[in-house]
Amino acid sequence: MDLAAKVVARFASQNIDVGFKWNSPNGAREIVRKQPHPQTGEIVYGVSTKSFSFLELIKAGDIESDIKRDEQNYELKLRTQQKQEEEAAAKAEKESWLGFTDRINSPTLRRKVVDTLSKQAGINGRFKPRGQHIIDLVKSGWILGKMTGKRSLLGPEGSFFFEKDLTKIGLDFAEYLIEKRLV
Repeated sequence: MDLAAKVVARFASQNIDVGFKWNSPNGAREIVRKQPHPQTGEIVYGVSTKSFSFLELIKAGDIESDIKRDEQNYELKLRTQQKQEEEAAAKAEKESWLGFTDRINSPTLRRKVVDTLSKQAGINGRFKPRGQHIIDLVKSGWILGKMTGKRSLLGPEGSFFFEKDLTKIGLDFAEYLIEKRLV
């Protein structure tokens, strides 16, 4: 059942009067008073909102549409917050690089490591983040070693990448993956 149908069903089962409560993006709302408008004599509801210190007067003919709008906006706010939280969690997971950056205490250094591993790099004609290339290489059996006296990532068929090709951070990441046996 979609949100509009839920709201309509709620109104069909309840009388809107003093004590009626609902949610809005600004907080919980409640009808606390029903009275004639001081100037027009028209029936109005005094509605309190948790985050405000005053009563809002809403005409009796407008109260249902205001409640429906509030509840729809509240649901939208909840969905938006949930989506933002999921995106933030996904971003944090991505920036963790299998836990490699979790052990770095300095925010500046962590950002540098994340940026280095996230930077697009072309290796063997394929462009993807440098960290993903390193994960793929380690998965396929590459190990750390020395080639011509320089720290390198060595392939099973004799190919290699020097530190200058993958960066010091890249080789540190490869070492972390191999030590922790994460891939």
